[in-house]
Amino acid sequence: MKSEIINTLKNLGFTEYEAKAYIALLEKSPLSGYGVALNSGVPRSKIYEVLDGMAQNGEVMVSYGAPVLYSPLEPKELIDRRRNKSKEIYDIAYNSLENFSAMPENRDNIWNISGSEDIINKAKQLISQTKEELLVEVGAEELEKIAQELNNAVDRGVELMLVTNSQADIRGAVVFVEEENEFKNIFAICGDDREAICGSISDKSNIAAVSINPGFVISIKELISRKIVILKQKP
Repeated sequence: MKSEIINTLKNLGFTEYEAKAYIALLEKSPLSGYGVALNSGVPRSKIYEVLDGMAQNGEVMVSYGAPVLYSPLEPKELIDRRRNKSKEIYDIAYNSLENFSAMPENRDNIWNISGSEDIINKAKQLISQTKEELLVEVGAEELEKIAQELNNAVDRGVELMLVTNSQADIRGAVVFVEEENEFKNIFAICGDDREAICGSISDKSNIAAVSINPGFVISIKELISRKIVILKQKP
């Protein structure tokens, strides 16, 4: 049981020594540094360094007397503190990476994505960032996987034109159904004339290309638009 708690604390970012020291203080406190070492198994040569670090993080309270005594932060408060700290770190990392990714270097490259899951996840991201217009050509199976994102886009006011090989229940979309025997196994999405993804998801091949390169984006838009024109002209 104790080893499971130690692993849980390590998953929260504690070192093994910190986890052992905290559990020892939960079991009995207040304790001197020597007492924590004795009850936790943390070497005496390391215990004060461990406790001082935890005290600086607010995870251990200190009473400066003779001897110095240590007491643990309540578990709920400890978890809340770790959660808030993690959120701050993730927020900082997200903002930093977003700013970095917005830099123009290498943004015009055409990137390959392999694996159906990665392709679908990239498509969902593209859809979620679209603000005005989406052109989509996907098979029924893939459509089901991105349906929620497409519905959300329509709810945001995005104009959606969809080519697929079955009836689609996407509210507010203009849907063009191509007969199954004529439908090519294409997975193509263009958002806001800004970014596009095009490839194939099947038992034989799971690969796609994605880019904000204007030539690539316009080509994919034209590919889907021409299909729409052909389907409009069919009786």
